[in-house]
Amino acid sequence: MGWVDVFRRGRAAVPRHSWSVFGPKRRLRSVQPVEMLRVIRFPHLNLVQTHVQPSKFQTQLVRWGTVLAVTSATYQFLTNLHTVPITGRTQVVVLSREEECELGNKTAQEELAGAKTIDDGPRLQLCLDVATRLVSVSEHLFPREYDWRVWLVDNPSSANACCAPGGKIIVQTGILDLIDFAVQKGICRNKHDALAVVMAHEIGHALARHTAESMSMLPLMYLQLILGMESPLLEYIFQFAFNLPFSRSQEAEADHIGIMLLASACYDPSEAPRLWKAFTAFYADPEAGEGALDMDFDWVSTHPSNRKREKALDALVEAALELQRSSSWCAFLQQKVLELVGANTEAELLHHIRAAMTEARAEEAHATSGAERTQRRRNTIGAIHELESQEMLKVIRGEAAQLEQ
Repeated sequence: MGWVDVFRRGRAAVPRHSWSVFGPKRRLRSVQPVEMLRVIRFPHLNLVQTHVQPSKFQTQLVRWGTVLAVTSATYQFLTNLHTVPITGRTQVVVLSREEECELGNKTAQEELAGAKTIDDGPRLQLCLDVATRLVSVSEHLFPREYDWRVWLVDNPSSANACCAPGGKIIVQTGILDLIDFAVQKGICRNKHDALAVVMAHEIGHALARHTAESMSMLPLMYLQLILGMESPLLEYIFQFAFNLPFSRSQEAEADHIGIMLLASACYDPSEAPRLWKAFTAFYADPEAGEGALDMDFDWVSTHPSNRKREKALDALVEAALELQRSSSWCAFLQQKVLELVGANTEAELLHHIRAAMTEARAEEAHATSGAERTQRRRNTIGAIHELESQEMLKVIRGEAAQLEQ
């Protein structure tokens, strides 16, 4: 039996009733005639095809609907343009101030749920003093629109702080440990200026309304989801091309606002780049616990690298110092503090403070006009943009603690 017989028997082994699975029941010719390739038009299809053209009314409806949608989107865009303070950048924020504050209250409640807050002690007082000073200056420079609150959370494992929309500041004790490390290593000069860098950055986020701006970008996020449903690659491209760079730009802008704000509050702006140098040293120090070395390539992160932030802030120090020098009350406040802190005991310090306040009130009483009284008060008491006496006392105590270190 040759191979031809085997081949034939193999083909015959397949039953004829199953040929529909392995091949067509009817063998087609290899070349179809031309008449078999022409499109056959059926009467009912021709009738449908002759009526698919839109009417004039439908065309006008689509046209005016498109114009209305574009006009509405343009109106929403133009009526929600805002200017970021200090940097002057134009942003789009759809949320109102009331909605933003409500969102901040809910966010703060979620962050504080189950957290162990510290309600007393020198660390909390340090945070309150620095925040009071920065907020007082920010409210003089910008409209008073937020209900500022400060919480200190006992969390040594987190060297972080955040500010929810509406002025809700949450500080983790881990950031205070990092500041202590920076002062002990000689990287930062004192705790007050270093903490002012952190809190001014967070206040900068609130003043720039970064959270509300991010939520205004939700339509783009919906576009990301729509595109990402069919292609995960497009979702990653959108993430690395838009989301992460946008977040890093907001962080850099908060650094810019923060250094100008702390300079206006008479803190040392040169402490800002030193703090980020301390961040790098802290996580590189084996005794600081777990932590990864800072990476210069930050394209996979929501924050710029510590080294990049250090360089960017170092470039802004001179402008911040110039702003501080233009505020004559800063030099006067520092001089007044040096005079008052000469005492060795708190009783003598308070005596000098009361004497300075009494002298200020006396000069205010001799002033003839309201404008003159205001100017006398600024020149004599050295108040940070007309702080109340109790807040001024906190500021002076904070400066005294700095000089004693």
